[in-house]
Amino acid sequence: YVLILYWLVFFRILVAFWKNIVIAFGLRRPFGRRLIVQQISFEERIDGDGVFVQFLAAHSLKSDLPITVYFQETQTKLDNQQKGHKIQFIGKTSMVLLNADGTRVRKSIESSQGVVVVPFLAALRLSWKFKGSVRLPWVLFGMLLVAVAAASCATPGILEPLEEHQLDDAKIVELLLAVSGLLSFLTAVVMHLLSQLRVFNPAQEPQLFKFRRDFSDRLRESRPTPAPCQRGAGRAVQLGELFELWRHFQPFIKDRSMLYVVSNIVR
Repeated sequence: YVLILYWLVFFRILVAFWKNIVIAFGLRRPFGRRLIVQQISFEERIDGDGVFVQFLAAHSLKSDLPITVYFQETQTKLDNQQKGHKIQFIGKTSMVLLNADGTRVRKSIESSQGVVVVPFLAALRLSWKFKGSVRLPWVLFGMLLVAVAAASCATPGILEPLEEHQLDDAKIVELLLAVSGLLSFLTAVVMHLLSQLRVFNPAQEPQLFKFRRDFSDRLRESRPTPAPCQRGAGRAVQLGELFELWRHFQPFIKDRSMLYVVSNIVR
């Protein structure tokens, strides 16, 4: 029972070790940790104005220095820039955009969708998991644990000659370690893939997407069979329809311009 308990603890730590690597890798290009955007907006704050990015879920990345990240699907000029953008993390759910010289960006950038990709090596380095005064990455801890386990299995064979039945036991231990490593890796990959599904993790979808689905359902209910119309006054949008659009998306539109409305809601 002691050996089974030790193996379960060892397997659980291996899963956490591989999961940390899989999350940092992202499993798709561009490879890196993917953070779902809740809001990008220019804000005036007591600690200084700037373009702040809010995330749907808290992350475990900690950095006192600026790092370079990449934006995707925000429908702004931030997308698909090869050089990336400098940012500074603020707490566990937000960050602020920086210029090349380290000053804060003070331009109007507005969006309620998209993804921030933290490069793989940076995400791996900044994924702190321990709290308090000790802050070691799971990656280093996992490597240390694997090294200790391998050394403990190899030590009996180094210190004393193994008999034939002991050699079989050693091979069983080596096979168990290999299977545990492979199985823990596959478990981590499956857990990561499941976490990307909206059914298991609602935080993978920006809230704006839900509002758009609800509004589309309302439109289908009011006009189940839409038909094209001729050019002219009959094609115009009525003031009441614009008001319904504004009222439904008011939590997102706020005092933003039509550029935001078109890129985030209409398209």
